[in-house]
Amino acid sequence: MFSFIIVHYKNKKDLFECLDSLLKFKPKFKFEVIIVDNSEEKEIEPSLKNKYKNIKYIPSAKNIGYGSGINLGVRNALGEYIFILNPDVIFKEDIASKLLHKLKKNKEVNVISPILYTEDGKAMKQGAKEPTPLRAIFKFSFLDRLFPNNPFSKDYWVKNWEVNKLKQVDNVPGTALMLSKKIFDEVGGFDETFFLYFEEFDFCKRVRDAGYKLFIDPNSKLIHKWGTTTKLLKNRDQIFRKSRFYYFRKHFGLIKTLLVESFLLINKTNLLLFSILLSALLIRVYNLDNLAPFIGDQGWFFVSAKDFLTTGNVPLVGITSSHLWLHQGPLWTYLVSLLFLVFDFNPLSPFYFSAVADVLTIVLIYKIGTEIFSQRIAFISSILYAFSPFAILSSRMAYHTSLIPLFIACFIYFLLKWIKGETKYFPLIILSLVLLYNFELQTVILEILFLFILLYGFVKKTPWHRDILNKKSFVFSVLAFFPMIPILIYDFKNGFPQTIVFGGWILYKGFSFLTGFTKGQTDFTGYFVILTFLSDFVRKLVFIQNSLIAILISVLSFAHLLYFSVKKPIRPEYLILVFISVFLLSGILITKTPSDAYLMSMFVPVILMIGIFLGYLLNFKKLFVVVVVLIFILITANAISVLQNDYFQGTKKRFGPTLKDRENASLWMIKDSGTKSFTVIGKGEGSQFESYTAPYEYLSWYHGKEPLKWKGEVIYILSESREGITIEKRR
Repeated sequence: MFSFIIVHYKNKKDLFECLDSLLKFKPKFKFEVIIVDNSEEKEIEPSLKNKYKNIKYIPSAKNIGYGSGINLGVRNALGEYIFILNPDVIFKEDIASKLLHKLKKNKEVNVISPILYTEDGKAMKQGAKEPTPLRAIFKFSFLDRLFPNNPFSKDYWVKNWEVNKLKQVDNVPGTALMLSKKIFDEVGGFDETFFLYFEEFDFCKRVRDAGYKLFIDPNSKLIHKWGTTTKLLKNRDQIFRKSRFYYFRKHFGLIKTLLVESFLLINKTNLLLFSILLSALLIRVYNLDNLAPFIGDQGWFFVSAKDFLTTGNVPLVGITSSHLWLHQGPLWTYLVSLLFLVFDFNPLSPFYFSAVADVLTIVLIYKIGTEIFSQRIAFISSILYAFSPFAILSSRMAYHTSLIPLFIACFIYFLLKWIKGETKYFPLIILSLVLLYNFELQTVILEILFLFILLYGFVKKTPWHRDILNKKSFVFSVLAFFPMIPILIYDFKNGFPQTIVFGGWILYKGFSFLTGFTKGQTDFTGYFVILTFLSDFVRKLVFIQNSLIAILISVLSFAHLLYFSVKKPIRPEYLILVFISVFLLSGILITKTPSDAYLMSMFVPVILMIGIFLGYLLNFKKLFVVVVVLIFILITANAISVLQNDYFQGTKKRFGPTLKDRENASLWMIKDSGTKSFTVIGKGEGSQFESYTAPYEYLSWYHGKEPLKWKGEVIYILSESREGITIEKRR
């Protein structure tokens, strides 16, 4: 008995052509054909069994990968010899009999393959040398393009085939290979860690290491269409890189693998992405020690983190919100504490941290773009965000809002992946919402959106709502609430203001908003203020030089997104972005609170929306140059404006005195007070808030002398303006 093993995945046409040709030139000996069906929808069984007799059909539980599929087929094979085939090959003769004859006749031949040809009769590249780290660096990296005649690249493929002579090789193509089942079982079959790609290199290496020899027979020809199945996989590049990494790590160790991967990552795409990320990092950290903003609320977190580390008292909540009975979460305090612990309380450490975190936001934007939309959209969105003035300024704040864009990007990515059927992302959606709640209460509006989507999934019984209540998903979903523990402890002690009372307040605000409209009692004056506020937001985010251009780009982008989200076939990824944007915007409109903190959550959705629109326009040849020039103008003008205006921390400082200004003031008070104790008191606009003097308290403590809260021997009265700091001294 002889067994043909074929793994099928969503490619019925090619599979049936393969079977037709195989049976047309069927072997002269007894054989069986085993089809392992890796498709999620098992649709081919009826037509397969109706058309072909004596076909053994084996459905897999899910798409288990190529190597796993082959192993499944071999386990069910009755043959002494097996012929592993891709479904996109076509027989032009009975090569199975030829190969089996040579395999049995010559004891040195342990694994044998036919020579593969394209449909137009050209011999394909095959018979590759073993992919060692050094060979991979020269053959698979940019070095191959720069030095194509280097010895490693030159001899990688077998080039000369003597028709009547078997050729011993390091590797035979996994497309078609024949061997005894005994050898297959002896070496352990295919390594199922490889989902796809590199499994044949690994298999051939283990065959060689076991002392067996591999050959290609130039006299046995097989047509291979190549790539007709793998092109159906949207994440094939990711799968390829993962398999490549695993292959080198398995056989050559982690250090050599990292060296190989670092070379292989150097290409046009990655160089462009690296340039964007490096530019984004430089513009975010440039002159940060002199121009970093340091408002009172930032100082509050610094003092809170310092007290946490020096006293051991764990803060359960963060700073109060615009409604004094509500607090932000304590997570930013914990992060600042960790940075202080690592960097010895250096006040600049949180600033560099938030700047780097914002660069990670760009990485996520690029990931969302490439995996959900397109690489073109990914690059446009990434570069727009990298040079967005508002994004740059917020990244240099070292404030609890600075990480909101990062976790909004996480939320969008996880949500879109979940809706596309990857239920493993469900607990991560919950985690991202919990983290967002910690950093800014306004993002609770996204929890309402998520509940609506979840409810819709259950009612409509959508594919993506399945399996979310299995044991593993349930456990991880519960663990995702871990960052809420301090807030829940605080709530239990204080009458649940952060959860139950806050939830009731949200319902009240929403109800008041709706009834106000329905009864005609709405005062639109506040909304005009909000609209002005939002137009300024768009200007600072998109094109700081001109509000009209920024608004026009944003409105057209939203209209384009809305149109294609409802146009059939419906694009769920477009629809989700529309809902996220609408919900976030409605949260601002309902509360009528013109706060910059409320805008951070809109950075990523708006930038992605514009990236999608401009990417669409690039499809039109007549608009291509115009759009490229527009993008260049946007990023160049934004970058120049930010740098020329010293991040808007020049003479008329946007955030008031900088960290350096306040540090100099603190050092002056320390020096002026000498051996006497001192107290710092605020005066003027904003001084009614406790956090007004917090920056001076922290910086003075950092430099060796902590001010007393009350009754210092010397009292310094500070008043701040955009121009600077004024200090009055009293004894």
